[in-house]
Amino acid sequence: MHSTFGQQVAALLQKCAIIKKKNKVETFSEFFIGIHQSGSVYSPVSPNYVVSNTMPLLGYVDLTGSNTTRSLFNYTDFPIDKMVSFTDESSMIDTYLDNPEKYWGGIIFNAIDVADNIINYTIRLNNTYSNNIQGSPYPYIEQNILSAFIKMKTGNSSLNLTLTTTEYPVPVNPYSKTIFNYLFPIYFPLFFMYTLQQLIILLVTEKKDGIKEGLKVSGMRESAYWTSNIIMQVVMNILLIVVVEILCYATKIFHYCSPIMIFISFFLYSLTLSSLGFLISAFLSNPKSGSALSALIVLLGIGLSCLYQFYLNTKVPSIKWLFYLFSPCAFGAFLSQLSFSENQNLAVSWTDPNFTESTAFLVIDFILYAVIAWYAIEVYPGEHGTGKPYLFFLQKDYWFQSSAPVYGKNVNGSSSEIRKINGSSSGHGIELRDLYKEYNSPTVKDQKVHAVNGLSLNIPQGTIFALLGHNGAGKSTTMNILCGMIPPTSGNAFINGLSVKNQMDFIRRSIGFCPQNNILYAQLTCAEHLRLFGKIKGVPANELESSISRSLQEVGLSEKKDTISSSLSGGMKRRLSLAMAFIGDPSIVFLDECTTGLDPMARHQVWELLQKKKVGKTIVMTTHFMEEAELLGESIGIMSKGKLRCMGTALELKALFGLGYIISFSIDRHVKSLQPFEDYFMSRFKDAVPGKQNSNIPKENGDFELSYSLSHQISENLSDFFQEVESRQEEFSVKRIGISMTTLEEVFLKIQSETHEHSDQSFEH
Repeated sequence: MHSTFGQQVAALLQKCAIIKKKNKVETFSEFFIGIHQSGSVYSPVSPNYVVSNTMPLLGYVDLTGSNTTRSLFNYTDFPIDKMVSFTDESSMIDTYLDNPEKYWGGIIFNAIDVADNIINYTIRLNNTYSNNIQGSPYPYIEQNILSAFIKMKTGNSSLNLTLTTTEYPVPVNPYSKTIFNYLFPIYFPLFFMYTLQQLIILLVTEKKDGIKEGLKVSGMRESAYWTSNIIMQVVMNILLIVVVEILCYATKIFHYCSPIMIFISFFLYSLTLSSLGFLISAFLSNPKSGSALSALIVLLGIGLSCLYQFYLNTKVPSIKWLFYLFSPCAFGAFLSQLSFSENQNLAVSWTDPNFTESTAFLVIDFILYAVIAWYAIEVYPGEHGTGKPYLFFLQKDYWFQSSAPVYGKNVNGSSSEIRKINGSSSGHGIELRDLYKEYNSPTVKDQKVHAVNGLSLNIPQGTIFALLGHNGAGKSTTMNILCGMIPPTSGNAFINGLSVKNQMDFIRRSIGFCPQNNILYAQLTCAEHLRLFGKIKGVPANELESSISRSLQEVGLSEKKDTISSSLSGGMKRRLSLAMAFIGDPSIVFLDECTTGLDPMARHQVWELLQKKKVGKTIVMTTHFMEEAELLGESIGIMSKGKLRCMGTALELKALFGLGYIISFSIDRHVKSLQPFEDYFMSRFKDAVPGKQNSNIPKENGDFELSYSLSHQISENLSDFFQEVESRQEEFSVKRIGISMTTLEEVFLKIQSETHEHSDQSFEH
């Protein structure tokens, strides 16, 4: 069963939405910080109002103490029904502030004395006209008041005073820079900085913890991963832009410019930051460093934008093509024009070069950053993942992978150092051919460390293969190569006939993986993890929930179905990782120390599960528990220093190393000497190895205890030996005889001992 690209994108989007929902503080902050930036622009700027097209109200305050003001109004053209009287200036101002769009302004009459030719008044205009006196009602009000006073003085109602105003010629630059003009290019580019930081933290965390690569091992397409992140980021950015646009238009920060134009510019800028976030995440492995670096880059961009807009723009205008390749500079060009236009009560034209050029470069920047990010992600995957060659985009295999098996003959181990039990097997599920993995030595300069050193083996299909070895033997490195998490230095490996070098996408459709370290989302529950991995692996929708319930029951986590992973114990996390490896019924399963951290009861439950699940599957497991390997491993391989030292069943390995049986004797303490029995035994079994605990001193129970190790090759002589000892029991004072098989642990220790001896000899030479 395989999932489609659309199904994977939908599953990953659901995961992103759940994380956003559960990270309430971070999600709320993404909106709040954007709104805060808008507020920073709003606070120092005087708002603009649109006065009603019809004749607005005109307030007045009469402080003359007479009826002269009323008489004066009779000589004006002011509509009496539009005149509003106030007792004092404060009440008039308060009323205006409550409804600024309804008032032209107000007049305060301080003194009127027609006889002495005295008229003292103050005109207060609506804030809308503060930068446009010529277009304001000031000339009309002034002309009416002065004409009325002349008519009252002369008694001639036909006399009129004409008052006109004319502006100076418009200068070359019609816009004078104010603090309002500087705020737009500074504050609005910060609009998406917090969302950018959250994106980088998520991407770097998923890369550092191996979560992304774990999803890829389970069959996730790289393109589906990035598409889901882009869609989620676009949705968040659109919501943020819409909310802030509503607030900006409501508070009159924006009024004249088209909201669609502003949305287009802000949206394109947000896309460039998203692609920049993808690019930054490709080179970093620390989320905090990524967050700090993104903030630094945005602030640097704002600084360059201001440098160009307010200094270089008039001195070196042609340099803008270089500056515009940095998206905050291209965005700043539009913001600068927007601030000038809004300050002059004008709209930015759709053909304005500051909009068209800015828009074009934002599109170019988005594509440029996205292509560089794509290249960096493919070449530098980080600690987890296989990097591609520098010219990978020229290789046919990158664009068109073949799903046809590529290997021909089988390999049964080319290394002379592998001691393997020969046996017939067919249908090799996994085949390793002369596999190497080298690292630079952390202690010796220019020296290589061979984590895997010429490993060749076959793992038959439908079996459980247990890979043993000391810490650093190369077990996990081998498993990571087979899963595609790290590339081999040389050699190759084939899974179901497909090469791990250039057919990993097809291999991963049929494998499950339980890594040595748990790769879990802290915010997701057990069921949500299985639902995500089930959808990635293509479990049909009508079977998914039943598959989740069954998987949780098999690992004993049914009661923890809705518990987030961060609240689980270490053992529970291992069981959840095991359930994630088996969901979707993969044909190849890799288990890297899957029972580490489990209590004995849980470990036995896992053993029973593996015995049940092994039908029709090839299971490769690493473990430090010899009992586990002996019980589950139908074939066992032991690695040391990157090489496979031996391979076979548990019984075959014991026979191979001559570690078959341990015979113990209890001899009466009153015997005069142990020497006659020891000589007799060694004469019968010349290759026997005396136990280290053999002693001439009786044990606590009062008897002597002797033990000897025998190989399988001499087991046929034991029957005769036992009969003879029984007949001579009184002679040797033998009270009890015991026999047991040697353990796999002894085989393991002997191999490690041989390896160290060989290394010491090589060093001496």
